[in-house]
Amino acid sequence: MQQKTQRPVQFEITESTRDALTNWIAHAALRSENHLFPSRLKGSPHLSIRQYARMVDGWVLAIGLDPAAYGTHTLRRTKASLINRRTKNLRAVQLLLGHTKMESTVRYLGIEVLPSLERLAVLSDSTLPGADARGWAPLDRDIDAAARAAGMRAQILKVKGPDPDLDGAFSAMVKERAQAVLVLETPVALSHRKQIVDLATANHLMTLYPPRPADPLQA
Repeated sequence: MQQKTQRPVQFEITESTRDALTNWIAHAALRSENHLFPSRLKGSPHLSIRQYARMVDGWVLAIGLDPAAYGTHTLRRTKASLINRRTKNLRAVQLLLGHTKMESTVRYLGIEVLPSLERLAVLSDSTLPGADARGWAPLDRDIDAAARAAGMRAQILKVKGPDPDLDGAFSAMVKERAQAVLVLETPVALSHRKQIVDLATANHLMTLYPPRPADPLQA
């Protein structure tokens, strides 16, 4: 249970860690209602954060590193960063960290969003002019080309107002395992922004918007 959010956090442990914990539980004669790492102090049922930090400092010193550069928080962030780098699965990292929003995970890792994505859904509008045989407008084609150049697969999804099938569009995103949705600022998207955000949140998809042109008065 994460103390800050009071939400259960899923995590994976290696086989060697699992064996070590099994041995420790047997050695300490722990029961299901006990904390995994009990405190030696009678007034505290479990190992304190401060004591854990002192233990990490000792481990860092033992391998010849500077404790000022490493700590409990940096170890947590390193684990999440390694998982993201190896799997490109931001949703898995979000679950590991216990974040309710994908945007929080991105900020925590301090990463650029697009280089971490492999599959990008694009919510476009069927009424955009200049459509080709696929129904793609020039803007759709430009986004697809840019995504391919960046090593991503773009899934172009066209919706049409005044009553767009947004549920169907998001179902298609989930089916193709999209990692984020780029929402083009079309009339349909602007008039259904709250529904789009709600659907993206419910389906654990990060919502991205194209950068706005710079204001010439502020340039």
